[in-house]
Amino acid sequence: MPIIRNKKLVPDNQLQALFDEFESASTVVENGLSFHSIRETAYLEEILPDAFTVKPTIPRSAAINIFRKALFKARRDGPLTAQSIIDRAQQINHNDRSVPFNNFALWTKIRSFGMNNHPSLTFKWGDVSIRLVSELPKWLRLEPFKNSELGIIDPNEPKGSGYVILSCQERLEKDAVDKMLSALSLFMSLMNIYETRGSWTIMSGRNWTAGQLRMGPYQFLYKNRKFSGPDRIWYEPSYSEKSWSSQIPGFDKYFKISGLVRKALRALEAHPLKQILTSSLQLAQDAFEARDGNHRLMRFWSALEKIYVEDWARDKSNQKVIERATFADENYKLSEWQLSHIARLRNEHVHSRGHEDMFMEQSQILRSILTRHILHWIFRGSDFKNHESLLAYVDLPREDGALKAMKRIIDRRIKLNQLA
Repeated sequence: MPIIRNKKLVPDNQLQALFDEFESASTVVENGLSFHSIRETAYLEEILPDAFTVKPTIPRSAAINIFRKALFKARRDGPLTAQSIIDRAQQINHNDRSVPFNNFALWTKIRSFGMNNHPSLTFKWGDVSIRLVSELPKWLRLEPFKNSELGIIDPNEPKGSGYVILSCQERLEKDAVDKMLSALSLFMSLMNIYETRGSWTIMSGRNWTAGQLRMGPYQFLYKNRKFSGPDRIWYEPSYSEKSWSSQIPGFDKYFKISGLVRKALRALEAHPLKQILTSSLQLAQDAFEARDGNHRLMRFWSALEKIYVEDWARDKSNQKVIERATFADENYKLSEWQLSHIARLRNEHVHSRGHEDMFMEQSQILRSILTRHILHWIFRGSDFKNHESLLAYVDLPREDGALKAMKRIIDRRIKLNQLA
């Protein structure tokens, strides 16, 4: 796992400021480190991965865990430098990779009825298998049990819905869960994008969401076909039984678009823009699941921003998003106005406590724009070498005259290079 410094995002003086703060908050003792408060440096540990680039990319939670351990070791052993962090992070990852693979599975309810009228569906994302079924196999079924924090859990609730089963091979439980839930978020986002494409709704209120397909309140984990235990479950804190039960969608429409979703997953798998597009889709799913209009608008905008702003850019200007997202629009002046209006709403009201659906119309417009762009790049962006080349393309002048003049200059420079 090669690790290098990311000085574009975090310059040396900022990283040094983190090291200085961590050193002042900690004391080296015989058995490790001592802190004034157990949470005193938690915020430093969460931002430290920003200062490094890991190839291939790993989940953020895994990166935080690895770099946290590296930070503690480097502080204890000294000196605390970027290179000492890199050396220890690589060693920690190597040790983690020496653990043998295990078979993990995770299941949860899926919000749809009528699945028993259709055959089960199977999808693949990397080495994660995603299966939609009307009934669980016997080895995954559970009786009600008591969780130490949540009390009695009935895995059969909510009734009347189907199931999604995810499985993969991984060394560590946390990595397996991150991988499976990430794959599920991507899958549901594509399902919701295709299901809502070209549609409009007049629904509103706290029980309405932009995407009707979402997972149930609990996620149950298995390792090597054995349930991990009543206290090893994941749950959705914002789950609402009333919202879940309100107009549950039939499975027919998801069955019809399953081929489109499978095709998109295949296209993404080997896509040079895979990381950017996947992150954008997962942000979109967060918007699809949101029952709060403010949060929904914010997340759809963030998904569009993910496509059209460099990850390392410190100035994630709304104007940059607007200009790039309208690069191919014939009536781009009106499109710019529309997106500018949405950007102002986002900036002025996204943290306010207004009516939950006061931005509903604009959220649906933004969802429609995002759908058009993200599907375009999934299927027509595979010839770009990287994200930078896509952004260079959309930054080109709109007018044919300006493009031809630029081409003449480029051709002239190429000829000069050929003479050298």
